[in-house]
Order: sequence, then C-alpha cells, then structure tokens
Amino acid sequence: MKNPLIAARVFNTPLLIHDAKAAAFLRGFGHRLVGDFEPGPELRATDDPLRAATPFASVLDGAQSRDLVARERGGLMVSSGVAVIPVTGVLVHRGAWLGESSGQTSYEGLRAQIDAAAGDPEVRAVALEIDSHGGEVAGIFDLADRIRAVRQDKPVHAYVADHALSAAYAIASQADRIVMSRTALVGSIGVIMLHADFSGALEREGVAVTLIRSGAHKAAGNPYEALPEGVLAKLTGQADELRDLFAETVGRGRGARLGAAAALKTEADVFSPARAIEMGLADEVADPRAAFAAFVAKVSGGASPSQGRRSARASARRRASKLNQSRRSAMANTSKTKTSPAAKAGRSCPITPQAGENLGNVLNTAIDEQATEDRDRAAIIQEMGDAAGIEASTVNQILAGEINCPPLERLDAFAGVLELDVDDLVAAAEEDGCDYSDGEGEAEAESEGGEATANTPVPAPAAAASGTSAERERISAILTAPAAEGRMKLAQHLAFKTDMSAEDAVAALAADDRKAGAGALSAAMAGADTTISEPPADVPPENPVLAAVDKRYRN
Repeated sequence: MKNPLIAARVFNTPLLIHDAKAAAFLRGFGHRLVGDFEPGPELRATDDPLRAATPFASVLDGAQSRDLVARERGGLMVSSGVAVIPVTGVLVHRGAWLGESSGQTSYEGLRAQIDAAAGDPEVRAVALEIDSHGGEVAGIFDLADRIRAVRQDKPVHAYVADHALSAAYAIASQADRIVMSRTALVGSIGVIMLHADFSGALEREGVAVTLIRSGAHKAAGNPYEALPEGVLAKLTGQADELRDLFAETVGRGRGARLGAAAALKTEADVFSPARAIEMGLADEVADPRAAFAAFVAKVSGGASPSQGRRSARASARRRASKLNQSRRSAMANTSKTKTSPAAKAGRSCPITPQAGENLGNVLNTAIDEQATEDRDRAAIIQEMGDAAGIEASTVNQILAGEINCPPLERLDAFAGVLELDVDDLVAAAEEDGCDYSDGEGEAEAESEGGEATANTPVPAPAAAASGTSAERERISAILTAPAAEGRMKLAQHLAFKTDMSAEDAVAALAADDRKAGAGALSAAMAGADTTISEPPADVPPENPVLAAVDKRYRN
C-alpha cells in the first residue's frame, strides 16, 4: 500500500467533512494508495512548517502575509485590535504549525492562536475567517469549547467566505455571531466514515494478507477483507454517537438560535444564506470585508449606534419613565443629606462606587435558574446583550462587577430577558452605591456616539465637595504615572479601591514585576523584526528543530 499514513487518517475513522469533499479525495488520490508509481514526498511532523506555508490573503482586511511573519510576531495577525484567525483548508488534529500548511490547518495551531488572542490585553476581539469543508474528529470538540469560553471575555465573530461545513461549522457555531457572504454555505452537521477494501487489488498483485488476531473485535474493519455486517453496524453506531455530540456542541454555541435537537433535524444538509438564517445556523448575510470593518469600529469605540439600537434604547427609556418619576419624587422629599463615614473621619471619598457585587449576584442567580440544555447560560447572556444593544462580553463584565451602575434602560432590558422586576435590579445596584435618581446610572456615562467600557472609570456622584478635588488629583496622579503603563488594571485598583496615597501607589506600581508577563505577546509583536530575508543560494537551510532549541536555551 502506498502512502499508508494518509490512508490511516482517512479510512476506517470518523470524519467531520462534507461528503462531496470526501468523494473528491477518493477520485483524486484513491488510486495512488495502491498504484504502481513512486509517491511524492509526504508532509512529515519533522518538516519545517514555515517552509511549507503558503501566502495567505485575508478576505477581511485585504492584508497578505506569510505564516513566517505571523510566527515571528507571536503567531497572531491583529487588525486594529481584532485578532484575525484563518480557518481554511482541511482541518486536522495534530500539526506543529500556525495557519495553513499544504492545504491543512491544525486544531493545535488554531488553539495556540485563540489562547494568544485571549491572553493579549491589546486584543479586544476575535474574528474567525472561515473557508473549509471540515476534517478530522479528534480535537474539534475541545477547540470548540475553548472558543466558546473565550467569547465570555472577548467578542468572537465568524465570517464565512465561502464554506463552513462539518468540522468548520462546529468552529463557526461557537462564535457570538456568524456572518455569511452571499455565496457561502454552512451546515453538514453529520459524520462520515470511509472503508476501503483492498483485497481485490492485492489479489491482482499476487499479494495475500493473513490476519493473525486474538480478540473477537481485533482488526475489525481492516482494509484487507470485505466489511462484515456486524462491523458495519458497530461503525454506524459510533458515527451516530459522534453526530449527537456534534449537535450538542452546536447547540451550546448557538443557544436558543439553534438547539441540539434542531441541529439534528438538519440531517447533515448544507444551507445557503437565506435558509441558514431562517433556520438559525447563521445571523447575517453581508460583504465580509464591510461586516468586519463595522465589527472593528464597534469594538474600537468608533462606531455610532445603529438606528435600531437607538430605537431600542428609546423604548427602554419610555418603559422606565414611570419608575424614574417615582424615584425623583422620593429624592425630592429627602430633606437632609447623609454624611458618609469616610467624610466624618476627614478622609476624601472615592469618586466611584464599590464593585457591583449585589447586582451581579441577582443577575447570575436569575441566569442559572433559567438555564436549560437548549438555552444555556451563554445563550441567555447573548440574549441579554442583544436586548441591551451590547456585546455578550460586556454583559459578562457587568455580571462580574467589572462594570458598575449600568444605565437604567440596560437594567430594564435585562429584566425583560430574565423575567425580573426592574425595581429589584435597581435596588441591587443602589446597594452597590449607584444613584438612579435622574433615571441613569451614574457610574457608566453613555452618549449616542459610544459606550463606556470596563477599563474607563467614570465618576459617580461626588461625596463631600471639599474632598472631591483632592481625590480627583490623587486618582489622576496614579493613572497617568509612567509606572501605570502596562499595569492599568492594578493602577485602577489602587486608585479606586484603596485609600493609598498617590506617592505610595506609584511606588507600588513601579515595584510590580508583572508587566512583562501580562503583555508578553504584545511586547514581542511590537519589538519583533518581521523583515523576511532570504539566505544566499549556497547556504543550506537551517534545521528548524536545532534552531528552536538553540533559541530557547541560548541564555
């Protein structure tokens, strides 16, 4: 048998690949497995993946680069704060390369890029650029779980141009949003297995293979004899189990838009944009480049709210107007202003309220109570984001208390999704120090041109007038200190969560040694020389394994 390694990865093993692609493989390569000619060189694990890499032109931003450049920059392509991760070609489990190599993209390489994007503070979102008919089963479901976990912290959008089939759709379905080009296809939620019977070909070549086995199921489904009915039934059962797991994974990713049962009902069919959106397999049909540009503008804070989003906010304000009026009346009846314990003690008060633990607890409890198999926690959070006109990652920041005092119309939207009384959410937020007397959350300023983020502290109502100015100066001194660069989360904690003086806080920032670790990828990307130089023709290529060992242990 020729090319036995390739045969072992294709035959007698389940695949998540579109059947037309499998048929094309058999037509183009099947005869080579038993042919009488010398095979070409195979891609081996010891081959240099960078030398095998081909240029990649991104459909999303028009950028063209080589995997060599991407690897020297930390293995990640970033466009305006959005990591662009290509998912193209045949998808395989193992592969010591990043991006596509010889028409293959490995789950191992995709996981490395996803992890890099998740850990880089300069990456605000992730875009999956998908054009694949699928591939191997091993490794796909772990990768899907990782993508779904990352989207809890950073928005993930999938752009299908032009195929997200089988294993590729398992990846796309884990994104917050799936955008299809006008000619794209998605689906093929099923499993296929190929059995090759080479007994006739071997007989013609005068080769007789004798199987010596111990165990009733040993060598079941081998390629040297016809497939028995019992083995066929067993393999079919395995394929059915994997299809169920595939559908469950899709359901966890798509939530209420496409549950596991609905995914199974597709019967592994393939869908064009209109039908895919109708059935919940996708969310939008658009030009991928234009949609990506809008996504970049949104996560960068440069996009104006859409008319639909403005209407949703206006509607929420109208629904909350009665509550606003009653609370204004209550505030008008208050004749005395209470003095805080901090003011009585002569300390200046922080200008931001405490972390939103009470509101987060109420929301998290309601989400957990409503979560079901077909409508899991991620799906509910996505619904909350859609209702409030924000990303799911922003909802998660509110749930974690990282964003405090959301605007009243946002609380009203959350209450509608979770079937809660908005008064209960307002009460919980007020326990966290928020003030809704004017109908808005004081700790998260918002205008029609953009939204406050978790990394941008916004003043809450001033406490004692005499302490406000000094406190602002203290906070400004901490946040603008050179030592705060690269340590903004720590700087914000010292500024807003402690009474530490500006001098002591700056000294603590200067003594912190975590800057390099927190932004290692960003630092490597910013300082790396990405110029590609070609060695002289008479110089043999460098052994990549020895070079990697030398680079790692040089010092």
